[in-house]
Amino acid sequence: MESVFIPAGVVCMIAAVVGGGLSAFGITLPVVSTLPRQVMLFLLGLGLCLVGVFARSSSASPRPARPTASPMQPVPRTEVTRPSTSPTHQPAPRQASIRYKLIWRNHFEPDKLYEVVRTDVSRREIRNDDFKQWCIPFEPSRWIVHESRLIAGDEHWKEDPTRLTAAPYHLPPMNERWFQIMDDEKWFFYAVEPK
Repeated sequence: MESVFIPAGVVCMIAAVVGGGLSAFGITLPVVSTLPRQVMLFLLGLGLCLVGVFARSSSASPRPARPTASPMQPVPRTEVTRPSTSPTHQPAPRQASIRYKLIWRNHFEPDKLYEVVRTDVSRREIRNDDFKQWCIPFEPSRWIVHESRLIAGDEHWKEDPTRLTAAPYHLPPMNERWFQIMDDEKWFFYAVEPK
């Protein structure tokens, strides 16, 4: 949606400068004959551009996780939960045999999953082959999967990243710049135990 605001704002500002009678980006504006209307049209265009820039920057920034009203409930060992993409969904608390994993799907290898075992957040610029050095192959069939959900992808976090690096999960930290570079990648949270 934010992609509409910036072109519309640019059209309004250009129309204000040339006095209207302009058609661009599928938007047609009639002739604007008075100076107050031109000023208002320019200010409207400027406002639309600012809304577009603000919407783009706020959708790219991480959003804090929403607190839930109820405490986290343990996942029984025999129960397997369905994957969830809800940002308020809380991971299962740590049980003796449950392990938490950060899983990466490299879009160049769509049939493979990788467990991220370490990272270096001081490296801002990174590519898929560089990121792969921090990973080991992950085979879900070797595990009882209690939980699996998308936590990052499409150039931004789906939930608060700092919560998953803290206890009890202790997952490797991530740098949001990596999502902008590797923009077709997906990162998942898994709660698993050995079969």
